[in-house]
Amino acid sequence: MISKPMRTAPREIVVTGLCLMALGLAGCMSPNLRHVQFARVAAHANLTKGVASYYEIEIDRPASPGAPLLVLELPNGQVLDRKSLTYEALKQAGFVSSDTEDFQPGKTYSHELSRYGATFYFNYGVLTVLRISTPTSGPGLGFAGERSKQFYHLPMSQEELERLFGRPDKTKDAFRI
Repeated sequence: MISKPMRTAPREIVVTGLCLMALGLAGCMSPNLRHVQFARVAAHANLTKGVASYYEIEIDRPASPGAPLLVLELPNGQVLDRKSLTYEALKQAGFVSSDTEDFQPGKTYSHELSRYGATFYFNYGVLTVLRISTPTSGPGLGFAGERSKQFYHLPMSQEELERLFGRPDKTKDAFRI
């Protein structure tokens, strides 16, 4: 019996071509996101031609002894140190609750206050997370090391981030589709 030469269906050729093209493009593209970790601090950036522009910083347990020593500057010039990171002090400084019911110790287990691109997350009255983001409108929150006089605002560069927190423990670049 004589066998006929195998013919590849046109559909298979197209699918194979598209797969090869996708692999080629993926190899030519560079990452467009960066995530860095410094102990209790995580920062997120957009990458443009390899240059990072950090738009969000998240600090785990910012008022506890092991957290980085930061001071916050409100747009009106008021400065808040670590001791001011309580629910009552932040509320007096103008941060607002997104919840319909105000915090009541013993009743409400979680609560958040936000303004100027910053959000403070409380759990049973204890500050658990501070997230500082580039504000969508209006002025943003400034932040500095406790002994520094230079306040930073988001977005910030890799160099500024490292001046504030030191060299990152972990850096991961990724793609956003």
